[in-house]
Order: sequence, then C-alpha cells, then structure tokens
Amino acid sequence: MAFRKRWRGIIGNCLALLYIVITVLAWLEHAEFIAAHMSFISEPPSWFMFLVLAIGLGFIEWDKRKQIAVLIAEKKSLEEQVANRRDANKICEQLSIQMMQGKHLMAKCTYPERLGRPTEDEINSWQSKTDTIVRKELGSVYFALYDTPDMNPPIHHSDDSVLNSSWNGIRFRVANLKKIVEELNTP
Repeated sequence: MAFRKRWRGIIGNCLALLYIVITVLAWLEHAEFIAAHMSFISEPPSWFMFLVLAIGLGFIEWDKRKQIAVLIAEKKSLEEQVANRRDANKICEQLSIQMMQGKHLMAKCTYPERLGRPTEDEINSWQSKTDTIVRKELGSVYFALYDTPDMNPPIHHSDDSVLNSSWNGIRFRVANLKKIVEELNTP
C-alpha cells in the first residue's frame, strides 16, 4: 500500500516537472527542437502540457488527501491511547487507595490493642469493594491474579487465629494489588 502511494506521488511530481521542463525549453527558444522531436506539441502552453499538469496536480492532490486521512487516523489512535492511559491512571488510583486501606487493616490486625481490632464487617467491606473494582475495571484475568494467594508462608503470628487468618488474607491481596498497579503503570 505504501509502495503504491509512493509511486503515485512520484509519478505526479514527474509529470509536473515534465511540464515545467517543456515550458522552460520552449521559452528558451528551443521551440524548433521540441517541434521537430515532439510534433504533437504545437506551442509551449499546449493541450498536452495542460493535460500533463492536470494529471500531475491530480496525483499530488490525491496523495495529500491520503496523507490527511492517515494523519486523522493516527490522531484518533493517539486520542484513544491518551483516554486509555487516563483510565489506567484512574484505576491505579482506586487500587492504590484500596491497598492503603488494606495495609491499615493489616496494621489493625497486628496491633489490635493500639489501633482497635478490625471488625469482620470492615474486612468484608474492604474485600468486596476491592473485588468489585478489580472485576469491573480489569476483568476476570486480573481478578484471578488478585485473588490467588502467593506461595510465601504467612509471616504474622498471633495467638488469635481470626486475626492471623484476616491478616494473611489481606496481605496476599494487597501484595497482588501492588503487582497489578505496577503492571498497569508500565508503559
């Protein structure tokens, strides 16, 4: 396609150049030479030169219109990329907020005396909101990445098995959110 486009532009430019050369030669009093070798041309601005010029200009105009169409398509593509980048930034912002809230819940599990014990409703609310954001904004593949525990052993050890379980469930989800945000921020 690009090869054909390039040749059409070259042909149009050559025809326009041919018209200019013939006109200049005629003006430089070489009309007898032109008339002897090209008998179909009667005088410098003849019908042939006009035809050559019209075809050349037609090719040039056609090539310009094609280039404009390509530029418009590229502009739309860039606008879509900018919109996608804005969407990705918005999603990253939402996930970062959820990460910080998850880290706060982990701190509550670690220091229940100082920060207060996290309620089951708090943990479930955080998890359902995060699940909804990941599913809605990123789809099932990212949700599977987010909801899959890693193979690292649990680090938090407390006498309270409910706090241990909550901390571990929040920890791997926060770690997976961090990986997802890093991946989304990679250009």
